[in-house]
Amino acid sequence: MRKLAMCFGVIILICFNANAFDMKGEISIRSGYSWRGLQINDAAVFQPSVMFSSGNFWAEVWGNMDLTNVNDDQYHMNEVDITIGYDWEFSKVTMSTGAIHYTYPGSEEAATTELFAGVLFDIPLSPAFTMYHDVDQFEGTFIEFSISHSFQVFSEDFSDGLTFTAMIGYGSADFKNGYFMMKSEIAESIPSTVVKASDNEHSGQLEASSGLSDYGLILELPLHIRRGALTFSLEYYNLADSDIHSPGFETEDTHFIYGIRYSFSF
Repeated sequence: MRKLAMCFGVIILICFNANAFDMKGEISIRSGYSWRGLQINDAAVFQPSVMFSSGNFWAEVWGNMDLTNVNDDQYHMNEVDITIGYDWEFSKVTMSTGAIHYTYPGSEEAATTELFAGVLFDIPLSPAFTMYHDVDQFEGTFIEFSISHSFQVFSEDFSDGLTFTAMIGYGSADFKNGYFMMKSEIAESIPSTVVKASDNEHSGQLEASSGLSDYGLILELPLHIRRGALTFSLEYYNLADSDIHSPGFETEDTHFIYGIRYSFSF
């Protein structure tokens, strides 16, 4: 894993000439953390990120910190993800490809890496498809489809509009068995975590098949401020597969998350 992380660093240094790159940052506070149907935390989290771009190349470092002790890990950056990518832009289509390296500082969880490829269409509802494939821990595949639309509710000088996004995810058997099984095993080792082993009657016996995994709805309202933008968000997620529905590996099927995000450029 160290060699892989070093490769990411070398690629970033090659792609971004110190004299010619843009740098953007985001700071988010959210009421919870849900990822592809998995409820990582149902309490407040702090999620900063920084993105570098040069031409069509870009890289992002993103992190998560628990703001409560619900997972016995308060005020520690317990996840740091490094993403590198390249975009091809055409008249009505944008294609992207790259890799994501997931790390979990201070945890027994092993780091892992995904490759991804996606396409976004510049047509009504902005449909987008992205496929992720884990090449390290689980060798599972996850595919996400989304549509979105913006409604102008304030002056364009004040806001870019209220954006509504709907998404649905498809997971391979390896993806579901790997990630949901891993969460169950972690729950057994952390008595006070959100997901308790005693709540999981199928713990250690998950046999999920390929199919729909989860779906979600997101409302976002960005407001322009002098040095960036403040975005208020409301998110809804639900599992779409009975194999991973409660009372199986997830104690709650439905997740509501609200948050605020500050975006700025350096």
